Amino acid sequence: MAGPTHTMADKTLCLAASEAPYRHYDVHSLYGWAQTEPTLR
Repeated sequence: MAGPTHTMADKTLCLAASEAPYRHYDVHSLYGWAQTEPTLR
């Protein structure tokens, strides 16, 4: 008997979701990149 299959989307937003013409994964990465400079200040 196989155990349960766990994916990253189990406790987060699905990375394949769409944000306008973009995937959520791409938008999330862009947000993190944009917050790098303010964090380092």
